[in-house]
Amino acid sequence: MTFAAESIGGSVAGCNAYGSEYTVSDAGYLTIQSISVTEMFCGKPDGIMQQEKEYLDLLQTVIEYTIERNNLILKTSDDRELVFNKMVL
Repeated sequence: MTFAAESIGGSVAGCNAYGSEYTVSDAGYLTIQSISVTEMFCGKPDGIMQQEKEYLDLLQTVIEYTIERNNLILKTSDDRELVFNKMVL
């Protein structure tokens, strides 16, 4: 997941690319909204489209973030966490 300085973020959700607007505060609050997704169909691996839908739905419930070591941790309104590892290319 990439967050650009102009409040636009995005990545690939398993099959489709997505982009979104976001707002962030110094207190660690994060809101992801207005997610737009390409409309490709991926039949393999089995279940990838359902997994992608669940991931994108979950992103829209993010309320805060923390950074620990090389991990970005997004916490949702129902106390679930999405953990992203920093990639070095």
